[in-house]
Amino acid sequence: MFNGKISINLRPILTSKHDPFAELQKAGHGDIVDTPNGRTYLVHLASRPTGQERRSVLGRETAIQEAYWADDDWLYVKNGPTPSLHVNLLAARDDAKYWAEQRYSFEDNLPSDFQWLRTPEPNRIFKVRKGLVLHGRESIGFWFEQALVARRQRHFSFDAETAIDFSPKDERQYAGLTAYYNQCSFYYLTVSADSDGEREVLLMKVSRPNQQAALDSPAIEPVSIPKEGRVKLALTVRGGELQFFYAMEDEKLKKMGPVLDASTLSDECALEWGGSPFTGAFVGMACSDLNGLAREARFDYFIYRPVRHELDRYGDPNVGSGSI
Repeated sequence: MFNGKISINLRPILTSKHDPFAELQKAGHGDIVDTPNGRTYLVHLASRPTGQERRSVLGRETAIQEAYWADDDWLYVKNGPTPSLHVNLLAARDDAKYWAEQRYSFEDNLPSDFQWLRTPEPNRIFKVRKGLVLHGRESIGFWFEQALVARRQRHFSFDAETAIDFSPKDERQYAGLTAYYNQCSFYYLTVSADSDGEREVLLMKVSRPNQQAALDSPAIEPVSIPKEGRVKLALTVRGGELQFFYAMEDEKLKKMGPVLDASTLSDECALEWGGSPFTGAFVGMACSDLNGLAREARFDYFIYRPVRHELDRYGDPNVGSGSI
């Protein structure tokens, strides 16, 4: 109600509903901001879908639109109601910070970038003591207690790397590096053991339409590794392509498995497969002990390295490919 009259303007202030090819989708949940210099902005949530399938791997992000109050006392978005990808602002993003490599050494406390699931008692699943120690719980494909610590994917292309010290006794104990959306959609490069207790690197995946499919693996055999020693695990994401790597601590990283579809770790696939579609993809570390013995895995560090890449729809087409 404005000026004592009920508005009959049914035109939405902001929506991408009627433009399925708009670069910003799922626009909504806005807040109005009036600046001291008299300009009005609308900050809101939106997603940036990529690829032919139009999948949103970064989930809901924060966007901004310039707006104005018209003579009819109604708020309008400039060039709206479809949101604009580019908006003129007096301030600018700190690009150096946005593209900076982040290295976490886990000296004292868990950095605020990392999150975990379903328990207010973090000591049940991890401790930080000159490294991140995860206590093996259930599989990260289960609905209940998981030892999973991960951070959000904030760039369409990036590298991630960690080093793990883990001594599994059998195939029911495994820990490693995961690219994760939810319990129905993830990739998981693990250090595990075979039925004879010999260590191996195993690549798992879950893509669970309607939550019916079981844990499966890409078409690759596990790789045997020495019984002792830290193992480096890494992944690269370049747009919709994900590649895993592994190596013993003092060796050069080697590819593990085929190129995988990173776009399945997206809001759209979660919705199609029966999950909750809004979080975006995560990357992080996990430890599972299906024997119920809480076997520990120690992670020395975690690196998240943003990469400018030509496969990024919203990036600079003149940048190089980057490598791990």
